[in-house]
Amino acid sequence: MYYVWLIFEGIVKYIFLGVLLSMAILFTLMILLDQRNRVMGKLRFPILEDKFVELCDFSDNLDAPYNQKRLFGIGSWMGDLILKGALCAFGLMIIWIILMALKG
Repeated sequence: MYYVWLIFEGIVKYIFLGVLLSMAILFTLMILLDQRNRVMGKLRFPILEDKFVELCDFSDNLDAPYNQKRLFGIGSWMGDLILKGALCAFGLMIIWIILMALKG
């Protein structure tokens, strides 16, 4: 029975770590998209510049429904993902605390 608790606790820890890493990637992406003009000025390789332009166009296409509702234009589609990630992290933290308390 003890090993089941350890396995479950390990699963919760690694999912929590995955959620935190994905949120860090989303925050980094949001900053890059917000400062797109400064980033474009710093890119030296044409391959990276082309991919970054594609990323900006993709983000603008995803922002189209949000631009009519909100005034925030850049990266608005990521707000919902970040909110869901924060709620998942909070729920996993509660589950982890309960597991630690039950394990003793």
